[in-house]
Amino acid sequence: MNKYFFTALISSTIVVLDVFTKYLIVQKIQLWEAVPVIDNFFQLVFYTNKGAAFGFLNNDSSWQIYLFIAITLFALAVIANMIKTTAKEDKMFLAALALITGGAIGNLIDRICYGYVVDFLDFSFFGTHFPAFNIADSAITIGAILIIIKYCLPFRKKTT
Repeated sequence: MNKYFFTALISSTIVVLDVFTKYLIVQKIQLWEAVPVIDNFFQLVFYTNKGAAFGFLNNDSSWQIYLFIAITLFALAVIANMIKTTAKEDKMFLAALALITGGAIGNLIDRICYGYVVDFLDFSFFGTHFPAFNIADSAITIGAILIIIKYCLPFRKKTT
């Protein structure tokens, strides 16, 4: 399979899932509302985030949206170059880049359309509440974990 088709397929799947789930949340749940799914563990919410991960720079000023759009566009250009220079056989790295690309595009669409990112997955574990997130955030996180596994863990193949 062509590496560009492979990465485009993964990225576009993430974008479609992300946009569709956010659309459903915006249509079915009121802003700041929580809908319990599994008591004391998981709920669906409709939160907005003008900032970055975990609400960093999430305030009422408008300058950060332009900063995050610019950072995302720059990151997408860097990732496109990485995809171009990666061997087609390196499927794990290409999949990681595709996941990050799809997630970045999903959140970019929110920033452009709404001026904020829609977060809706809300978990608590053993009394600890975690910040809400979305499909795009999950894809970016999984992509980053795959890159860490590929390059940082000791069980990598050794060449002789």
